[in-house]
Amino acid sequence: LRLREGERKKFARRTGGTNDVTARTLSADEVIGEINDSNCAFIPIAIGPFGETGSLFKRFWDGSNPIPLPNFSSDRPQAKRAALWAISGTTPYNILGKADTRWKSEHGGAFFDGSYLTSLPSTWAKQQLGIVCATQLANHINASFNHLRYDPSGTIDGDGADDEDDSFGPDELDWKWVDVDFLDDGITTHDDTPVPAVNIKARSRNTGCAGSYGGEATN
Repeated sequence: LRLREGERKKFARRTGGTNDVTARTLSADEVIGEINDSNCAFIPIAIGPFGETGSLFKRFWDGSNPIPLPNFSSDRPQAKRAALWAISGTTPYNILGKADTRWKSEHGGAFFDGSYLTSLPSTWAKQQLGIVCATQLANHINASFNHLRYDPSGTIDGDGADDEDDSFGPDELDWKWVDVDFLDDGITTHDDTPVPAVNIKARSRNTGCAGSYGGEATN
């Protein structure tokens, strides 16, 4: 359901905009309406923390049945229209399955990318999606380290208590737990929603640094 909520936010985007050339201003719902009126289907891609995707993209990707659509407020008619169009019979679905079938029909047992590691179009496409997801997650983690502070005292900032005994011996002391609010005004998600402040705790021993970042990825 978290991924479905991510999809809903894509349909019911928060902001509109003004065209710099025509000076025409559209509300958020009118932007989606422009996509609908151009005879195009809008299929949002919501991606979870473990690389799982929302049901609308899975339908497009491999033909899986989508879960029921979310509810939309009455002032978002174009958002609802776009969501219904995304699961209509006129919108392409199971593109990977169809690509595999056509490849086998035209090329028999030949490898799609010249290697058994990518024997079919679906294998190649899934590998490419995995590379994109891994790269973006790594970028998020890397960005979070720019907001970590070194605390040689080993204390925890703020008034939060930590139930774990995170102390190190003298020969192990490098980094201790550090609480950081990760929030930059200039950082936004793809649906124009400011990234919420999250608490990051990171520690490492002399051998390296390990960190964790909590956030929501919905592209």
